[in-house]
Amino acid sequence: MNIVMHQYRIPNLANACRVLKALREEPHPVSAGAVAKSLSIPRTTCFRILETLASEGFISSGTSGYALGMELIPMGMRTLEKLDASALAGPVLERLTRDIGETSHLAMWSEGRALILRVCDSAQALRAASRAGSAAAAHCSATGKVFLAWNFIDRLDEIVPESQREARTRRTLVKTADLLQELQRTRKRGYATDNEEYHPGVRCIAAPVRDGTGAVMAAIGITGAASRLRQHRIIEAVRAVRQAADELSAGLGWRHSGY
Repeated sequence: MNIVMHQYRIPNLANACRVLKALREEPHPVSAGAVAKSLSIPRTTCFRILETLASEGFISSGTSGYALGMELIPMGMRTLEKLDASALAGPVLERLTRDIGETSHLAMWSEGRALILRVCDSAQALRAASRAGSAAAAHCSATGKVFLAWNFIDRLDEIVPESQREARTRRTLVKTADLLQELQRTRKRGYATDNEEYHPGVRCIAAPVRDGTGAVMAAIGITGAASRLRQHRIIEAVRAVRQAADELSAGLGWRHSGY
């Protein structure tokens, strides 16, 4: 594994990361020479790295030297939000699983897929759910549809090209027109479904989790056997999932006026 990682390592990119870490430890702006010396990087190379990072806003430069830049602030805030969401989600998922009796999970968007961060298993003997750390295809998973519907509906073919949409079951929506119609319904009703589109015999329901600005930054969902999640139970499950998502959103600073 280390050999493979080394093969794909870009030395100057690695040095740029080291520069950022070094500036993180400095309470005051420092010179290029001081940074180069502390990291044992040639001064010219270090200067070019610093100027490149400055041009992108990741560091600031002035007569007194270099320091971390403003562009890092929103990145850091988004990272903290993800950590907060995962930490806050634990008891929310436990209550959701207890109330509905199905496995629940928290997902976030990652590289075109819905990344499962946390899972709370149900006590059901027959259950089907992704494990924490796994990533689900966006076009046929309930959590993935949440992100597509609220964050990428205007760039659907760019984010998930039709040619890359695998027909996992006979119910999977592959054509852009069909998927777009489904995402529009998702936004209108406030939740997403996977009606045996990912696995035969398995249904999922997911709702958006919002941050303090109202942006959709995560999704909470449940997964269960289609034989249990029939129409009469789906209404109850939808309400519980939406309430759980709103509870987590409130913990992240979002204020919701109700359905």
